Amino acid sequence: MSMIIAWFIVIFGIIYWVLNKFVKFMTAGHLKLKDLIRAGLWSIIIILIWRKLHPGEAMPERFKNKDEQFKRLINQAKNGDF
Repeated sequence: MSMIIAWFIVIFGIIYWVLNKFVKFMTAGHLKLKDLIRAGLWSIIIILIWRKLHPGEAMPERFKNKDEQFKRLINQAKNGDF
């Protein structure tokens, strides 16, 4: 069991290192992977707090799921409604 956990930690470390290098390359060294993870966690926390405090209320546009926006864009592209 400890061997499995050790390999999991090693693989996770390698994946984290590769992703961190990729993020640094794509953002010209201005961001690190931990910054993106931290921003994602804060976004999740804010969304959960909003849903607890405002049940049944629509989320503000900046918190909405990006999938809905992409689906609208895809439908517009299919229909030619530019």
